[in-house]
Amino acid sequence: MLEPGRTYVLFLKSGEPLCGIVGWTQGVFRVEPDAAGTGRVLTHDGAPVASVSGGRVDTGGPPLALGPFLDAVWEARGAPPAAAMEGAAPVRPPAEEGR
Repeated sequence: MLEPGRTYVLFLKSGEPLCGIVGWTQGVFRVEPDAAGTGRVLTHDGAPVASVSGGRVDTGGPPLALGPFLDAVWEARGAPPAAAMEGAAPVRPPAEEGR
């Protein structure tokens, strides 16, 4: 399912005995660059993620950029990123390493 060299957003749940990914493939999102190099979010099977509303992912429209996707996820969770990630190390896609 996960391919080396690709960028993903994974939703993980601690304590899962078989697989830590939430909902198996439901917790896997691919990030693919568009022609301008902006990372766009797709579902695990390549459907463009058009919006996130009330914790629901909607597909079928132009894909969201990674930043707005993550902002919408944090908004749906009711926690600002800074508070939720306090003490965590940032994870950057390989293309952003060394910038």
